[in-house]
Amino acid sequence: YLTPSQETLRAALTEDPYPVKASLMFGTNPLLTYADTGKTFEALEKLDLIVTVEFFKTTTAMYSDIILPVAANHEYEDLSPRSGHINTRPKLVEPPGECRSDVQWINLIAEEMGVGDQFWENEEKVYDYVLEPIGKTYRVLVDEGTIWAQQRYMKYETGGFRTPSGKVEIYSETLREMGISPVPKIFPQTTSTEDYPLTLTTGKDPYSYHSSWRQLKSLRESSSEPFVELNPETSKKIGLKEGDIAVIETEKGRITQRVRLNPDLDPRIVYAAFAWWFPEESDAWRRSNLNILTSWDVPLCEAMGAATFRGIPCRVKPDKTF
Repeated sequence: YLTPSQETLRAALTEDPYPVKASLMFGTNPLLTYADTGKTFEALEKLDLIVTVEFFKTTTAMYSDIILPVAANHEYEDLSPRSGHINTRPKLVEPPGECRSDVQWINLIAEEMGVGDQFWENEEKVYDYVLEPIGKTYRVLVDEGTIWAQQRYMKYETGGFRTPSGKVEIYSETLREMGISPVPKIFPQTTSTEDYPLTLTTGKDPYSYHSSWRQLKSLRESSSEPFVELNPETSKKIGLKEGDIAVIETEKGRITQRVRLNPDLDPRIVYAAFAWWFPEESDAWRRSNLNILTSWDVPLCEAMGAATFRGIPCRVKPDKTF
């Protein structure tokens, strides 16, 4: 089952609907990328066991009981389905040391738990199952190369769209039957107040993938620290100038980021950097982590369960510690 991350962590804290005692994580970094870092950390602390499958010692891996080293591309057989095509990444070299692919680690853990017979023998068996509907096997695809999807224009003229009505549905009966609004609607957001007069939004820089690669020297040379963008008019009122350290606060917490002036930004908006951590610091995730400012208690998306990462009331002030 696919469960929103904050609901799994909430269950770890409350034991409702049942206790969550352990976590096995693949390619995720909750302390940086999940909403409400404070509660996320509290939930992780309550777990009896955290196992992380990782390339690097990320912020979450630092708090794990066990880190399992994962193999990189071309150190194991891999299938890569993409928009409009499917190709393979064949194994070219052996992985170093104890590195294993995600599938291999899952299989080894399953065997130790006595349920190994419920999983596939290896990666190729998984991919054979995935490719079965198109009559291919992984090994055949390696030999044949990329499969490109056929472009069929005006498909709607020969059977309609893949909806119950066959039409583009502005009003969705499927969502209505699930108890979800059948039409798009705007969720009420917490409005700015006298204490929090500005509105926080966020985005990622081009030098990282979510929270990945902050520890790579070459990329840190291009993006050395997180910047919060402010309109010059807003910055002047607050008493900040280009290059100053700013404190950003919401009802959930406070972080610091360096000021960058952006005259194209709406004066009411604060644009802060996302997923920043400092591998060289012991508390790498605390200083500038945007999700210290977000909450998992605000109204969630009723269809997807997603938390709110933008449109948050905030305030900004100079950092008096500098």
